[in-house]
Order: sequence, then structure tokens, then C-alpha cells
Amino acid sequence: MTRRKRKYDPNQINFFNALDATNDIHIPAEPGKAPINPNKIKLAISGAIKHSHFDRAEICRQISELAGREVTVAMLNAYTSQSRTTHQVPSDLLAPMSIVLGPSILKVIAEDAGCTLAERREMQLARIGQFFIMQQVAEQQIEQAINDLPLMRRAG
Repeated sequence: MTRRKRKYDPNQINFFNALDATNDIHIPAEPGKAPINPNKIKLAISGAIKHSHFDRAEICRQISELAGREVTVAMLNAYTSQSRTTHQVPSDLLAPMSIVLGPSILKVIAEDAGCTLAERREMQLARIGQFFIMQQVAEQQIEQAINDLPLMRRAG
């Protein structure tokens, strides 16, 4: 029984070469002892609102629908105002805001906590990489198991 070496399609991209080519993986710094700066969150929300295709009223409507409670334009303005230090975004609104405005808000929080935020597509690619590694390990184990059988050893 001879095993043929698998031939790879030259047009198929190598997952690890693709990672090296983009090389845009950002590894966050270790988190400090200081708490997360609420002004950074306010700035992230303000920036996300500026880049949104919706006006503040529509943003509030969508957040309210997702959160299951009313979020008004006045509340949104207070959450983004640098001078209103007593008005912080409640944690239950972070997910709805991120769905409506994008992940930039959560990215700021994650980076301050020494983490990074992986979006759905990045997680899918990471999972493909895991499968690729598992396949390579399985092939090596199969090869070793075949070589360990006395009658199956390959002449070398």
C-alpha cells in the first residue's frame, strides 16, 4: 500500500502565507492598573455616530429596538458629551450600540482591557486555520501509525 503525497493546487492560497502577507494583526499592550477611560468610550461613540449613515434619531430608534428600552437623542448626546462626566453609557447598551454603530466602541474597551476584538470573519478564518493545523497533525499521526505497523513500513 503506497500513499501518494497530496498535490496542492497552485492557485490555492496558503492560509499561513495569507496571514504573513496581511500582517495586520495587532497585539494589544498589557492592561494597566488604571480603569478604562470613559472619555475614550465617549469619543468612540461620537466617531461611530459621525461615520454612521443614520441621523441621531434613527440611531436611537434602532438602539431602543435592540435594547428593549427607550434611548432618546438627549440620552445619546449625554453619552457622547465630554463635559457631562456623570452620564456614562450603561453596559446593557454597549451591544445594541455596537450592532447599530459598528464594533469601534467595543474595540476601545477591549484594547484598554488588554484584549483585541475579533469580528465574525476573523473568527471564521481563525477556525479554518485551526482545522488546517488539525489536519496536518492528523496526517502526521496516520503516517506514524502506518510506519509503526511491522508489515506496513515503507522501504526508505
